[in-house]
Amino acid sequence: MVTAGVYLLIRSQSFFILIPNLLIALTFIGSLTAFFAASTGLTQNDLKKIIAYSTCSQLGYMFLACGNGQFSISFFHLINHAFFKALLFLAAGCVIHAWNGRQDIRYMGHAINFLPFTYSSFLIGSLALMGFPFLTGFYSKDLIIETAFGSYLISSYFSFWLALFTAFLTAFYSTRLLYYTFVSSPFSPSDRPTPTTPAASNGASLSLMSLPLFILSFFSIFFGYLAKDLFVGIGTPIFSAPHNFDSEFLDPLVRLYPNIFSACGLLCALFVYTNRNYSVFQFTPNFLTSLYWFINGKWFFDTLNAILSDSFLLFSYLIPFKSLDRGFIELVGPTGLSKFSGEYWLSASLNYQTGLVSDLTFGILSVTTAMLILLFNSYEILPGLFLSSFKIISLIAISFLLWLPKSIN
Repeated sequence: MVTAGVYLLIRSQSFFILIPNLLIALTFIGSLTAFFAASTGLTQNDLKKIIAYSTCSQLGYMFLACGNGQFSISFFHLINHAFFKALLFLAAGCVIHAWNGRQDIRYMGHAINFLPFTYSSFLIGSLALMGFPFLTGFYSKDLIIETAFGSYLISSYFSFWLALFTAFLTAFYSTRLLYYTFVSSPFSPSDRPTPTTPAASNGASLSLMSLPLFILSFFSIFFGYLAKDLFVGIGTPIFSAPHNFDSEFLDPLVRLYPNIFSACGLLCALFVYTNRNYSVFQFTPNFLTSLYWFINGKWFFDTLNAILSDSFLLFSYLIPFKSLDRGFIELVGPTGLSKFSGEYWLSASLNYQTGLVSDLTFGILSVTTAMLILLFNSYEILPGLFLSSFKIISLIAISFLLWLPKSIN
């Protein structure tokens, strides 16, 4: 469900390459989607929601790559993203299981003490998501950003800088998630599990998750390095738009930009959330409160959707759509056609649905024969109302074949 759209887009690349304006629109939509989802995940407190918005943000990166004509890189990131995002979701399931179903990260903390392997897996997945050098995400996510800069289009420059800022936000909310879940003290000390409580002693069930966590951790570390040449390396069938650009020829400093922005996001998150050091934001409390309220509300897209849907529903009740649907549309649509055909001899005389295989077979053969007769007579073009004798015989034969099943019944 999540990846069907971008996979369909990659498979339809030959159509999109023919329409450059559509690729430009795709670039804007992908970069804005990545930024919107990353900013929304920045203020969520539900463990699974943060990872889900992260998935949406990474899908925005994939659409961005498709908009820049880098379809093979988009597919490479799709495969890479599957490993470390599955790792994050499975590790999150372990954490939620340890808290007996609780998902609010504000009431978690110190999980590193009794879930060390889960913490290690979560750390690997988060670092791969940030694009940490030489992990799986580094080989595709950074490549998307680099090729956006090297496409030399206005839309590509816009997506390049927005993708860099999105990388900053990705590192920020990933570090925030790690800190709240595994390192910090919970908001309420009584809600913190200890190794003696039932929530933390589910070792048997948690140990069953260790093997898939280990496998996904292995692929999150090594798959990008091992499979890069298979997807986007030299000699691979790279399907790209005409303005394709090889990021190997970029300035080395430009190629470091994604790592620099990710490192800045990680350091900023550590500075803000270590010992809950929020004093840095006290100089503009009103602005940040309003901004937090806006982003935490998912940019109010849900509210806008509710307003639009309610407005259209009210509009449909106020105007006579019901009379129009039940009247004109049904009369000229399937209801009217079925009623018209049922009242005349045509449908009654062509009754092949008798339940007998012989009648069905005869009906198929008769109609097929009639179509073949018309097909082989189609080359005759006679002026006026004069028909050849062969065509007259053909029409008589067709009428006989269509009438014969009814006469037999």
